[in-house]
Order: sequence, then structure tokens, then C-alpha cells
Amino acid sequence: MPLINHNTTLIKYLCVGIMATLIFYISANCCKAIGLQAFVATCIGNVISFVFGYFTQMRWTFKANPKHKIMIPRYIFLLCLILLYGESIILLTHIFHLDSYIPYYLISAFIALSVPLFSYPLQKFWVFSINSQSKKKAIKTKIPMGGGQTINRKTR
Repeated sequence: MPLINHNTTLIKYLCVGIMATLIFYISANCCKAIGLQAFVATCIGNVISFVFGYFTQMRWTFKANPKHKIMIPRYIFLLCLILLYGESIILLTHIFHLDSYIPYYLISAFIALSVPLFSYPLQKFWVFSINSQSKKKAIKTKIPMGGGQTINRKTR
């Protein structure tokens, strides 16, 4: 892939990531402000930003043809990793009583800003990659021609 296309993809990813981060941050903090626990607020924020991120990254950033049977399970797996990562940080801050000293808005900002470090490569090279689109492989078959001769033919 030419460098210009890679840079454009990265810039688009970052733009969508910023929007998804804002969606996560605002929705999670609104949920927390109305009295939901940090765990629940973080889950809700993630789900809302994940739906936005899936369709925007697939169509605009990576320009992938929607192969939802392949991409959605991969994306959900990635989202589970992100959710596990975020909830682990929430749990660790609670276990070590850091949540008494560090406000939730800073903890959620750390989560939101650190997720792209592993999310971008997984989305680019696995979830929305060209290889994730189901391509039928050509199968070589031998066709008998008589007299002991065969010809090779590719079929799909």
C-alpha cells in the first residue's frame, strides 16, 4: 500500500477514534452523573461508541465491503478485549483504592486515550482487512482427456 494511502487511513482512523472517544467519554460520564456505577457507565459508554465505530471504520476508514458474518464476530471479539481492558482498569483502581483519589473522568480519559494503541492494528490487519473478505480459492482439478492424459483446470 502506498504511503499516502496508509497515512490517509491512519488520519481517518484517528478522526473516527476521536469521535468514538468523545461519544464514549460523554455517554459514560452522563451515565455516571445520573447515578449509575462506574462499571455500568463504562459498559454503556463502550456499547454506544462501539456501534458508531463499527460502521464508520468499516465504511469510511477502511472502505471494507460489509462482510458482517466475518467482520461482526471479529469486531465483537475486539470490543470484548477493549471492554475487558477498561473494566480491568476500573477494577484495579477500586482494589487499590485509587478511585478515592483519582476522579472517574480522569480514569475514563486514560482508558479512552490508550485503547487505540492496540485497537488500530487489530482493526486494520484483522477485523476489516481485505483478507477478512471471504474469497473463494481456486481449486485445481484434473480432467481426464483419454489416453492417460489430463489437463489442469482451475474452478471456483
